[in-house]
Amino acid sequence: MQEATELMHQCLLQKLPQSETAIQSATEQFLKESTNAAVQQLKHVSLAVDEFLSIPSYVLLPEDVPQSTQYTKEDEQLLDEEMEQLIARAKRACFMEACLRKEIEVQQKVKTVESEFKELEQLYLEDEIRKLSAHSLHSKISKTVEVTKTMKSYEKTCFEFPQQISDEDNDIADIFKKL
Repeated sequence: MQEATELMHQCLLQKLPQSETAIQSATEQFLKESTNAAVQQLKHVSLAVDEFLSIPSYVLLPEDVPQSTQYTKEDEQLLDEEMEQLIARAKRACFMEACLRKEIEVQQKVKTVESEFKELEQLYLEDEIRKLSAHSLHSKISKTVEVTKTMKSYEKTCFEFPQQISDEDNDIADIFKKL
């Protein structure tokens, strides 16, 4: 506004150079009156904005919908308990998934041992047919002992409960090793 007043003052001075003091006082008077008028109008702008552009307090916006329901302390406590139950269920589900993965791992190990037993059985049947010597029988028996020990180690690691090997089992294994 100051710039527009300066331009008006310069234009009037060019047209009427003899009345410079009168133009100066008239320009200052104009600036005061226009500033006062603008201030008066700006006071009403906030009311106009509130009236035409703001959302009335009785209108419920979509983001305010959850606030339309008032919750009591008991409701909040029930929600907290439900959350705790859901968290516990999630933990149990994670634990169950881990158990199932472990079971799959155990089944794979058992399948490998089962295939070794089937191989031994097949070799034994072939030996029966051929009536093998004591040396081949000794190798088959030692292989059986080895597979048995492997199975027991799988049992310890897979099922995670200790099972003691009796002294008799160790003695039998030693006897077969000596053969």
